Order: sequence, then C-alpha cells, then structure tokens
Amino acid sequence: MFKSRTKFLTIMACFSFLLACGTFVFCLDRQQLNGSVNIQYVAPPPTNDLWNADKKIFYKANLNKLLQQISNDTSSSTTNMSKLESLATSITNASQMYSLNGGKYISITLGGREWTATYLSKSKTGDTILTLWSVINSAGTGLGLSSTWSSGWLEEDNENDPYPSNMYGTSFIRAVTLNNGGLYATSGTTSSTVEKDANNKFALFTMEEYGLTKYIVTPRQVSWQEKGQSARDLFEETNYNALNENWSQSLSVDGFSHNVNYAGKTGNDAWADDYIWLPSFSEVGFGTTSPSPNGNKRGYGLWRAGSSQVQAYYQYWFRSGPSGGSVSAYYCYNDASYVGINKVNLDYTSYKHDVYVRPALHLNLTEAVKNAK
Repeated sequence: MFKSRTKFLTIMACFSFLLACGTFVFCLDRQQLNGSVNIQYVAPPPTNDLWNADKKIFYKANLNKLLQQISNDTSSSTTNMSKLESLATSITNASQMYSLNGGKYISITLGGREWTATYLSKSKTGDTILTLWSVINSAGTGLGLSSTWSSGWLEEDNENDPYPSNMYGTSFIRAVTLNNGGLYATSGTTSSTVEKDANNKFALFTMEEYGLTKYIVTPRQVSWQEKGQSARDLFEETNYNALNENWSQSLSVDGFSHNVNYAGKTGNDAWADDYIWLPSFSEVGFGTTSPSPNGNKRGYGLWRAGSSQVQAYYQYWFRSGPSGGSVSAYYCYNDASYVGINKVNLDYTSYKHDVYVRPALHLNLTEAVKNAK
C-alpha cells in the first residue's frame, strides 16, 4: 500500500515536472516568436483603384506603382518623390512617359473609372501634378457620356453678345453635363444656374464632400492653360487660333478671326475653377504626324498623346471652338482620323450622331502622397 502510494506520487511529480517544463518551453517559444521574429503581413489592396472612397485615402501600393511607372525608378514612392519632382519641373509629356514605362502608355483606375496619363508638370504653387484624361471604352470603365454643348439653342454670329453660343465657360456641357455647376447660357443674353448633383456620373470628381477634390488642381493654377495654346499649327483647315483654349481674360485677339476671342466676357474663364474640364484641341492633337486619309496635315498636341490615347470608342467633344463663328465646337472622330465641327445645339436624337465627353483633371501628387496608406 505504501509502495503503491509512493509510486503514484512519484509518477504525479514527474508528470507535473514535465507539464511545467512544457509550459515553460511553450511560453519561451511564444516569447521568442513575439520578441525576435517581426513578420508584418500587409494585405494587397482589394482593387487596382488609386482611391479608397470609403476611407477617403489613396492606396499606397497602387500609388507607388504609378509613381514608379512614370519615373522608371523602383525607388520612387510616396516617401521618395525626388525623381517625380525633377520630371515635373522639366515637364514630361505622354510620349516621354511612354518611353519611361517600357513602351506602354500609363493607364490607371481612379474613382472606379479608367484614365490615361498625359502630362506631368508643376502647378503655379509648385505642386507636382499629373494630368489624367478619361477613357471611353466598350467595357464601360471609362467616363463616356453623350451630351449636347448648349441647352438646345444657338444664335448665328452672336460673338458680341454676353453669351456667345460656343463660349465654353458658360456652356451647358460644362455646368450641367460635367457637374461643375454654376451659370450656363440659355440664349445670347439670358442664363440659368444649376447646383452640382450628387447623382451625376461625375459627382465624385466635382463635389467636395466625397473627398477626392481635395487632391485635384484646377486650371486656374496651371500656367499652360492660362495662355499660349493655339490649334492653327495642328489643323490645316484654319489659319486662326481656336476659341476657349486659354482661360486668360487678357488674351490678345491677334491670330483670331474678326479679332474676337471672348477674353474679358463674364463667365469666359469660369472653367478655370472646375475640377474636371474638356481638353482643348491644342492639348490633344491627332496623336500622329501622318497625313489624314484625305491628305490633310495632322500633328501632335501639347500633351504629345499617342494615337491609342486619342482614339476612343465614341467620337467626343473638345472645349475648343472655331474662330470666326459662334455656332460650332470641335469634336474628334473616334479613330482620331479627323477633327470636325458640330453645331452646339445639334439634335442627336434626330441625327443619330452622339458626341461624347472625355473630361480631364489634374491630380495633385504632392498632396496625394501625404494621404496614402
């Protein structure tokens, strides 16, 4: 009985000792794992979009990828913008970005929509800005939307009225279609106003409450949109500058037909404060220097955008208007073979001739990298 009890106590003591050792070893292993092995798993972004709409931040991994594509430098990141700053100071166009990115134009997703990068430059305040141009494609990931230019009216030869039919700053397409809000003309002498609409397709890019506009620079802060643009070097069929290409209210009338360019008119420069805007013909160009099928001269625009960037699933409007008339605005064929003019009140339902909008914006990279996580 005594021996059996002694044997039992001995076994229990050994078991307790082993259990204690095991507990000690287990705890020691946990301490080693927690103390000496620092493994941080960062889940990849759930999307290739730059923007996290729920948290109102930029996805750092996706933004880093964009910065490296632009600069052709794997060290470029949200914490190392030196190469980007240099490229923006010297200005880097779409063709140069194409070369830096290994022979590929840069395509990104922002706000659930597809954009192509066209121009890297500096704002007037010294921020690095990347100009993005929306894409119109069959997949529906672009920002394509057909629209008339005016609210259904036009008046012949009303360049001297307060609101010429094809003045972009007071156009229906700018205020209503693109959701910039404000005044738009309803005749040469009358106007209406509209508020921004949360249900508009462009609301994310135009309304402050969604957070993204904080990182968009308006044309008012972009010197190359203030003055200096002229389509006559690109377009063989005119010897005059195009209207609406520069927002300067003191622009010289030299080079404009009938010495009229809308500078100084109320509302002419309203688009300079817009978050999104229609590009000019001078900015886009044809994407090639090869003559058109009918032999007309073609050339690159300020952005040096390539033909695959200029082409689209549908034809689309420019903000530019032909000098010497108030009834029309320029538009680009979907295959970029030709730039034509359409009347600003064209009835698309009857003519079956939809023309779409392809807005652009300036993404402020200097500010975006500060809010990337």
